[in-house]
Amino acid sequence: MPGKGEEEAPGSGAEMPDEGVERAPQEGAAASGTGSVGQEWVSGGAGAGGAGSGSAGQERVLGEAAAAGSGAVGREWVSGGAGAGGAGSGSAGQERVLGEAAAAGSGAVGREWVSGGAGAGGAGSGSAGQERVLGEAAAAGSGAVGREWVSGEPGAAGTGSGSAGEERVPGETEPGPGAGPGEAGQAGAGAGPPGRSVRRSATMRDVARRAGVGLATVSRVINGKPGVAPELVRRVTETARALGYRHDVTASSLRRADRRTATIALVLEDVANPFSSVLHRAVEDAARDEEILVLAGSSDEDPDRERELIDAFTMRRVDGLIVLPTGRTDEQLAAVRRQGTPVVCADRLVEIDRVDTVTVDNRDGTWAAVRRLRALGHRRIAFLGDLDAIWTARQRYAGYAGAQAEAGETVEDRLVHRDLHGAEEARAVTARLLAAGDPPTAVFAAQNLLTIGARRALQDAGRQDQVALIGFDDFPVADMLAPGISVVSQDPARVGRTAAHLLLGRLRGGDDDLPARHAVVPTRYIARGSGEIRPGR
Repeated sequence: MPGKGEEEAPGSGAEMPDEGVERAPQEGAAASGTGSVGQEWVSGGAGAGGAGSGSAGQERVLGEAAAAGSGAVGREWVSGGAGAGGAGSGSAGQERVLGEAAAAGSGAVGREWVSGGAGAGGAGSGSAGQERVLGEAAAAGSGAVGREWVSGEPGAAGTGSGSAGEERVPGETEPGPGAGPGEAGQAGAGAGPPGRSVRRSATMRDVARRAGVGLATVSRVINGKPGVAPELVRRVTETARALGYRHDVTASSLRRADRRTATIALVLEDVANPFSSVLHRAVEDAARDEEILVLAGSSDEDPDRERELIDAFTMRRVDGLIVLPTGRTDEQLAAVRRQGTPVVCADRLVEIDRVDTVTVDNRDGTWAAVRRLRALGHRRIAFLGDLDAIWTARQRYAGYAGAQAEAGETVEDRLVHRDLHGAEEARAVTARLLAAGDPPTAVFAAQNLLTIGARRALQDAGRQDQVALIGFDDFPVADMLAPGISVVSQDPARVGRTAAHLLLGRLRGGDDDLPARHAVVPTRYIARGSGEIRPGR
């Protein structure tokens, strides 16, 4: 009689072993008696379990027979042969992965079959098979049978007093009361409640079966491939609609050679900003012509949020990205491009290998607007600028400073307010400027939300007819105010179309190896009255 932790040589074994820790590849019996046997078999032969009242084999990986007796038998089989369960009153096989038979006896049998053969359930009063994934028969007996079938053959339910099948995924019929083994996943006919039905999504197999055609025909119709008779296309289409079948585009993309998902993503500053919304629509229209879906999100000029959006979109395997960058995520964009995803940056210039950029003439457009104000006689011209980390904001300030220098004027620091975020900040700054000594006679606001804030401050002070205002970028109702707001107008629709054209060209493959390209969209000045107010009015 070996002590605890010792191993029996191949054979019948001593009568009452204690607990063996491992059983290496061997033939013969593991142990017999009242002790427990073997936490693991790796590639053993017929490893018979304890024949007494103890437990046997917590794990069985590559063996053939797990155990026979009244003890608990084996938590896992991977590619074993006939894994006979406990024949007594214990429990058998918590997991069955690639074996053939799970167990037979009165104990609980098997929590899982993956591709086993006939997984017989407990023939006594225990429970059988909580999960059935790819096997053939789930269980037969009086116990509870199978919570899930995925693609098995008919899974006979228990015929005793237990319950059967909480879920049935693509089987023939849903679980319900029956007199014994019927179609896949019928419930027991005894006193227990029938398994509750769980609604599932229709599959291609369901469509093929209902339409009376082959699975390949359904696949060709669903994926829009040629070679199917019009009558069959009509029948399959109508059947799919009647069954509520929805094509899994993501799954289909994984089977395509190019792994395309027919989606692109757009990372905007703020989808509510008029500039962003018009640009978004232009990209969407261009993508729709190519049967590509556009996903979009707002970074709010927050680099962390921009990174989160880029990660989220690339994890969803979008085919390409159009980004209005914050200016602090260039390394991430470069990494995405190196991994093979085309990237186009709109509105802000970046210098990243094979990343195209679309901008407007920010510097020149601003320069020309400030020159107009000086021509009217303005000398104290305030500048309200967006976040300085943004390339466009720096370019517009360069245009303002350049126009002042051109006229021989030194920029007054008290009149320059950069790094502003949103209309309310611009409103507060403008109010302070108007309340100070020697207030500005003109204001240039370098972004549309800043323009709105400045105009509110002028109206709060009742000076919208006395202080000139020019904004960079147009916005709705700017022409409906009195006076109307003069703007340096961008063309966000043209920016969006150009960005989409560059991205789609790289997606088609012909342009993907080209170096980075920079497209510049011109601005135009729109005079509406506020920019034409002279000083001292």
